[in-house]
Amino acid sequence: LPGGLGGLPLSHSRAVFISMLPPNISYEELCSAVGEYGPLESVKIIPDKRHGFVNFVDPADALQLMASTGQQVPLRGKPTLLQWGKAR
Repeated sequence: LPGGLGGLPLSHSRAVFISMLPPNISYEELCSAVGEYGPLESVKIIPDKRHGFVNFVDPADALQLMASTGQQVPLRGKPTLLQWGKAR
């Protein structure tokens, strides 16, 4: 199946795309929300589009984030949506 089984990637990705970020979200807020799942290699926020990307050091940590959160993380009391990002 394209995209893997059950929405999981065919290869173990470390990249997670996050959409519906609150306006003016800080790196610290985003890192705090997802960093509890494991060390982050990089974080990028695109403010004008209200989305961002995080790359975990270990693919297992990205999988843990996706599996244990229902692909949503609350920030400032509102849900954000998580999707697998493309590995770069």
